[in-house]
Amino acid sequence: MKNEFITPESPSLKPTASQRRFPLYQRVLIGVAVGALFGVLFRARPILLGIGTKELGELGMLVIRLLKVLAVPLVLFAILDAFARTRISARRGGKLLLICLLNVSVAFTIGLTLMNTLRPGVLWRGRLEQISGTVQGVATPLANGVSTVAKDVEPTLSLLKNFAGYVPKSVVDPFLNNNLITVVLAGVLAGAALRRVKDQQAAAGQTSVLAIERGIEAIYQILVQMLTWVV
Repeated sequence: MKNEFITPESPSLKPTASQRRFPLYQRVLIGVAVGALFGVLFRARPILLGIGTKELGELGMLVIRLLKVLAVPLVLFAILDAFARTRISARRGGKLLLICLLNVSVAFTIGLTLMNTLRPGVLWRGRLEQISGTVQGVATPLANGVSTVAKDVEPTLSLLKNFAGYVPKSVVDPFLNNNLITVVLAGVLAGAALRRVKDQQAAAGQTSVLAIERGIEAIYQILVQMLTWVV
């Protein structure tokens, strides 16, 4: 009974021969180097057929927008796919939490070290009134086309209030606002529920959840392929 419910591992997105010879990170580094070189050599002058660094910059911003569009659903389906194919025990969960805490600690250490060493923002000392006058009254567009002045959000150290900020009012809110933390929390909740239902059906000899699992796997692979093309 236990072996009947075991599904084959999802086929890994193995790189092609050309990708192995010319990895993605190398192409990204070459793109950065060529872009910097063009910026230094041509500056605002046209490079070819009237196309200059301004047009190339706008093209780069389009790529960044596409990456932002793909990032949120990719993270969601990556979490769901991981929960569907992996049984996470309490011991593994503890190790994962420990690794995450270590990662956050290292990131905080690097950030604080850079802040205290490079001291960014010192040049703006004494000019805060000028900055606040510039950003004051910035309009925020709403869904119905009406603009309103963005209201300041009062900072708080309350754990409950900070956590409440990550609980959306509707299912589509995190995707409309690109709220990645909320999507991660929703993915963990949905993934854990998917895993529990899968285990329950495995004990009962049912397999209806496998259709959802295969759908999640397919969507995840499609998103990864789209992301590879965009990059």
